[in-house]
Amino acid sequence: MGLGQLYLVSGLNKVDEAIARIKQYEPSEGYILAFSGGKDSVVLKRLAIMAEVKFESHYCRTGIDPPELVRFIRQEHPDVEFIPPLMTMWKGILIHGLPLRQKRFCCQILKEHDGDRRTLLMGLRWAESARRRKRWDVKSTYSRNQSKLCHSINKVLVNPIIDWSNDDIWEYIREFKVPYCSLYDNGFKRLGCVLCPFTSGNNLRRELERYPKIADAYRHAAQRYISRRKTMTRITSKKMHFESGDEYFNWWLKERL
Repeated sequence: MGLGQLYLVSGLNKVDEAIARIKQYEPSEGYILAFSGGKDSVVLKRLAIMAEVKFESHYCRTGIDPPELVRFIRQEHPDVEFIPPLMTMWKGILIHGLPLRQKRFCCQILKEHDGDRRTLLMGLRWAESARRRKRWDVKSTYSRNQSKLCHSINKVLVNPIIDWSNDDIWEYIREFKVPYCSLYDNGFKRLGCVLCPFTSGNNLRRELERYPKIADAYRHAAQRYISRRKTMTRITSKKMHFESGDEYFNWWLKERL
């Protein structure tokens, strides 16, 4: 069942329900719409326009997103404001090492710093992971102590399409003729940071082949981190797990491949 599915309680279809949610939680100062350029955020932005609410669209510039995605945002959404990161990914790796699923400093320095004390309009969906279903609702609060990275962050997240399926998203895009990034037509299922710790299998292989310069930048950052750790090891006598940046980088990719 697609967008025409009726809600037993509200009696609205999914489009009308999402618009009603956006209107219901609109703050007096307007939303910050978290825009990534992916399929969910282009649908979210069109829904916000349909809802006729006040909002400003922000794209957190990571420096490691696919170039095609960045060009799409600039060409199709020139009103979107580019938000710089707290530091580059490469400097973050020098300090923290390569990001892991359970150690994603990158999200904090590249994305999560935007929108403090504001209400964010988000394209989060339960269909993307079981963890999201447990953690997020239509309206949720978000707080994180950024420790040394910056001050604590507190914001309200409104997720009007949280119960939409992938099919719902694509049906909306087709029905309302919403432009989307061409990478989806090239086999990509999800768009975001290249070599993200959550990317694995064929998607990871596709990114390594398509973006060798970004992969090389990760490899060089890994080498700088290992060199720094060797200097620190001479001082602290801590054991090193990797002898070279290549060994460290290959280990980082191995299990996910």
